[in-house]
Amino acid sequence: MSLARIDPGPPYPRRWFYGLRWLDLLIYRVTWTAITVILKGPVRLKGFGHRSLPQDGPMLLLSNHLTVMDPFMAGWLPYRPSRFMASAQPLKTPFLGAWLKSLGAFPKKKFVKDRGSMTVLQEFYDNGQQIMIFPEGSRAWDGRQMPIGEGIGRLVKRLGSGVTISRMTSAYYFWPRWAKYPRFVPMHIEYEGPYRWPESATPAEITREIAELLDCEQKIPEGYLTWGFRTAHGLSAYLWACPHCFALDGLDVAAHDGNRIQCGTCNAT
Repeated sequence: MSLARIDPGPPYPRRWFYGLRWLDLLIYRVTWTAITVILKGPVRLKGFGHRSLPQDGPMLLLSNHLTVMDPFMAGWLPYRPSRFMASAQPLKTPFLGAWLKSLGAFPKKKFVKDRGSMTVLQEFYDNGQQIMIFPEGSRAWDGRQMPIGEGIGRLVKRLGSGVTISRMTSAYYFWPRWAKYPRFVPMHIEYEGPYRWPESATPAEITREIAELLDCEQKIPEGYLTWGFRTAHGLSAYLWACPHCFALDGLDVAAHDGNRIQCGTCNAT
């Protein structure tokens, strides 16, 4: 790897409210406090390395992406507020959109280059804020890392930014993308950094090394009670062919057992 772990150096001049509007920070802290009950209770969220992350100065927080709760979980442990991209449509919804924006969300059009969102990101970065990005772009279906485009490498190189890493190591077992309901599996997140790449590093090299830093094996933490209910609900969205007779689109949840899936053609479960 060509990257180097950097010394955060002297403290970045701390601004009131982390550079946020006081009302936004108030809503953020109220939400942060409210979800603490959930994240430390049933979710059993536990972090490693987050206490050493910089609390001031511009920074990119890069994370793998497996559940709809990732922005809340990956952003909750560092305590410092993060800005993050979100689909533009929910941000247009009354009340929900205003709440998400107060939590740090800003709009990004899906599947197209969005110069407007890049301009907003640049403004937040220049203002000394932390920006959370999911380089995979979408949630993984099977727990394995999705392809990471070279755009993240170009962004890091253009900003010359420091990068911190968030790896969710049990998120797939907590709530797979295809599942309708979460499981009672502890959420563990590992943090590293900050890192910085030399000027000689190419976007392709930066992208490859970011992918290596984010890649991790999904596993259930040992020594914890784990269980689930209706674990087969939603599986047909991922397992679209019967493993026994190979019939297409014939799988559905078994009538009297939400933890089993059944083929309508051969009746295999």
